[in-house]
Amino acid sequence: MALRIKSQAANDFEARWFDYQDGISFKIASIDKDEYRIGIERARRLVERKESRLDLHNLSIDANDRSEMSIQAELMGRYIVQDWKGEILNDEGLAVGYTPENATALLLSNPNLVSWIMFKAVEVAMDSAQEQQEVVGKSSSASSGKGTGAAKPKNVH
Repeated sequence: MALRIKSQAANDFEARWFDYQDGISFKIASIDKDEYRIGIERARRLVERKESRLDLHNLSIDANDRSEMSIQAELMGRYIVQDWKGEILNDEGLAVGYTPENATALLLSNPNLVSWIMFKAVEVAMDSAQEQQEVVGKSSSASSGKGTGAAKPKNVH
């Protein structure tokens, strides 16, 4: 199997539309999206740093603490949910359009939706990886007509 150096654009996987329920669809990016991954990594480092000062005998929660679920919802709202179709209502019952802020608010108020979005974002990443694998397989097998993809050197006299 050949390995390829991917261009930066190759990391920006295409987002896909998924039907959710009741006529609502979401355009969802890959879980491998760089901004999302960087945000998750940064959040985990910040939590580790803060919690390194705590011990099991003195656990406390302050007003600035956030659950992993709220962090996931915020980052998915910003970077994974790209758009939506259908009727999404705010607290007053008015339809709201897609914005990263509205997506974050929707996810924070619907924990089951966060799980569904994550599942679909993983699906986009897996499909993208499979497509890349198929492209690599086609290009390496087409190079010499042999299964290994490596051409034998010719004797030049």
